Amino acid sequence: WSDLAEKGAQLAAVCDVDAAKARAAGETFRVPYYLDAAKMLEAERLDVADIVTRHDTHRPLAEMALARGLATIVQKPFASTWEDCIAIVEAAQKANAWLAVHENFRFQAPMRAVRKVIDSGAIGTPSWARIRFRTGFDVYKTQPYFYDEEQLAIADVGIHMLDLSRFFLGEVEHISCETQKRNPRIRAEDTATMLLRHQ
Repeated sequence: WSDLAEKGAQLAAVCDVDAAKARAAGETFRVPYYLDAAKMLEAERLDVADIVTRHDTHRPLAEMALARGLATIVQKPFASTWEDCIAIVEAAQKANAWLAVHENFRFQAPMRAVRKVIDSGAIGTPSWARIRFRTGFDVYKTQPYFYDEEQLAIADVGIHMLDLSRFFLGEVEHISCETQKRNPRIRAEDTATMLLRHQ
């Protein structure tokens, strides 16, 4: 949000259930901080709520923000269950509020440049692509709860890869997937190989 300040964005407040993190964020960004989202929504005049919490908290927080008619951005994965996803969308429709899923790689400058080349026709109609993602970033250090997640690679990074494939090649009509668990310390898969057939 700080990067968008010159375009008019202004961070109004922050909220975290961890008091130390809430205070640190409030002091860093010089904004009020809260430990309770309902109290923040009641006290502050907001235009947008950006929900950057664990996916199992997305539905109640999104419904709370949307009930106030706030434009709402929800981190991926959108929710823990299909039913929760539907409920969030229905809450947005009921409130006639703008709703988006955050962290789409498709909006990054390099990915938009690839899409521009595809749209130009310079390479013809793409019929095949390989999209891979590997990182040395220690996700467990910043998100230690990943050790106990029931689903990991697909829910965390796979979502981005699936969305990029749709962005570059269109909607998908068939998918197959093989997962592996290489890190013995985690509960879920940490590798996924997905094969998609696009429309």
